[in-house]
Amino acid sequence: MTQARKHIVSIDHAGTYHCVSRCVRRSWLCGWDSYLQKSFEHRKPWVEHKITELAEVFACSVLSYAVMSSHFHLVVSMLPAEANAWSAQQVAERWCRLFPKKKPEEHQLKIETIAANAASIAVYRQRLRDLSWLMKMISEPIARRANAEDKTNGRFWQGRFKCQLLLSEKSILAAMAYVDLNPIRAKVADSVTSSKHTSIRIRGKAVRGDLKAAVQPLKPLMGCQSYNLPTLTEGEYIDLVDYTGRQIYPGKRGTINESEPKALDKLGLNAEHWAHRIQAFGEGFGAKWFRVIGELEDMIEKTKEIKQRTLFGIGLARHLAKG
Repeated sequence: MTQARKHIVSIDHAGTYHCVSRCVRRSWLCGWDSYLQKSFEHRKPWVEHKITELAEVFACSVLSYAVMSSHFHLVVSMLPAEANAWSAQQVAERWCRLFPKKKPEEHQLKIETIAANAASIAVYRQRLRDLSWLMKMISEPIARRANAEDKTNGRFWQGRFKCQLLLSEKSILAAMAYVDLNPIRAKVADSVTSSKHTSIRIRGKAVRGDLKAAVQPLKPLMGCQSYNLPTLTEGEYIDLVDYTGRQIYPGKRGTINESEPKALDKLGLNAEHWAHRIQAFGEGFGAKWFRVIGELEDMIEKTKEIKQRTLFGIGLARHLAKG
């Protein structure tokens, strides 16, 4: 049964989501388009830069992302409490970063005008904690820029974005790893270190040759740093993603490392069930529709909350709970 978005996404309560936006036109977002015999690789940084820019504006924590040829993935936590704590001036400044005026004096005047208007502040504060507005502000500028480059118009994205509500630490970590491994699954990279335009590449560069950075607690990639991730270090998460890629996609890599990463012990997971969790994002939990993903008890509680008899994926959650 498909869940209405209002049952999955709330602008008044914190939530962590796995989101996907896909292109609708034959031409690709980025990468090599075999139909047009043209490369759109230069567009991938557009998406990365926009995610980075908006993470510093919205009340959110970006946990992972991957920019693919015809779509992009984003794991993000929306934190309304952060937005509620902003002053009117902070709300106005953040909103005006989305729609800046060219002249500095006009830009400052716009900020002051908005900050003095309580009704406007209430509206903009709500939008700055809204997942739909975040995804809109990523997608719309990219669509306009790509259409201008292609000298065309019309729809660029395939309707509204798809999203999955992540109810537990394990489901959040699995979603992050699934997203970071997308280039390997798509055969455009053969290792996590060569996965361009992904969050795992950024995390890898940050700890390379720096033992102190590797043992730091796992934190959001960008945005609000108050969000608490599972108790892993940056190095342990990178090892976990690397290990997962070797187990799930052994043909893409070299010799499989038989030793299991420390992260699995910390999370109380065995390797087989961890692999099932990762693969479920494309299969068992039904990534084509709005979904809820978490531990069995979380999903049962959610069915009661939204007054449904069951949720897609609850059978798999029951199977994973046995391990």
